[in-house]
Amino acid sequence: MSDCPEVKQVSPVTALATRIKYRKLRIAWSVACSVLCLLLIALWVRSNRQVDTLDDFSGYRIDVKQGELVLSERVQRTIGQSSPNFSISAAVARSLIKLPSTSVVVASIPLWVLVVVGSLLAATPWIGHFKWRFSLRTLLIGMTLVAIALGLVFALAR
Repeated sequence: MSDCPEVKQVSPVTALATRIKYRKLRIAWSVACSVLCLLLIALWVRSNRQVDTLDDFSGYRIDVKQGELVLSERVQRTIGQSSPNFSISAAVARSLIKLPSTSVVVASIPLWVLVVVGSLLAATPWIGHFKWRFSLRTLLIGMTLVAIALGLVFALAR
């Protein structure tokens, strides 16, 4: 008689099947996020030449221009706001005079931020599966490459 609790034995076949199931799910997640990143990059490149607009979206307007995603809210101006000395009622004035609606920018997000977030989401399932061990040789090669890159940045900045 021992005081140790009984350990449940899992067959190697069951453990392998579970690992494979989650591996396929990780691959599918990474592929979906990678496709999203590629579509965002294509939209980013397109936005330098053309403005894309999703208008009248529940009172909001979404523009993609100059590498930014701009969310703006449509605000309808009334007669009382444009000319305070106007004497007829606002309902009559709105039917007679059509004032253009203005847009107030609510948020502006650069598209590169969305691409970085999508890339991080694609890499998230794989974080626990990397072996973070590396040799001294790998460390020296990495530091040399970083030093060369920084040297080029400073040389080109002059």
